Amino acid sequence: MLLIQSILSPFYIFQIFSVTLWFVDEYEIYATCILVTSLVSMTFELVDLRKNLKKLRTMAYYECDVQVKRINAQGEAGFINLPSNDLVPGDIIIVPESTKMP
Repeated sequence: MLLIQSILSPFYIFQIFSVTLWFVDEYEIYATCILVTSLVSMTFELVDLRKNLKKLRTMAYYECDVQVKRINAQGEAGFINLPSNDLVPGDIIIVPESTKMP
């Protein structure tokens, strides 16, 4: 699917049209060089994109315990330990020194 999306970009559509035209006009060596260069470029681009998507997926599922400021039943504020999946916007957390955060 990534390959199809990459091929359908305007740049590669232009490259396909140009290479086809050069083959028709008997510029085989030049057309072959451009074709090989484009294929190598597309391959590196797809490998890099796939690697970045894998990293993003693992970062999205990262979970750790954090100390969160919450108000208890008596109306007193205190810090409790919660998994990071239970955080909501506006939570106040303590980030310990030398802690890696995604």
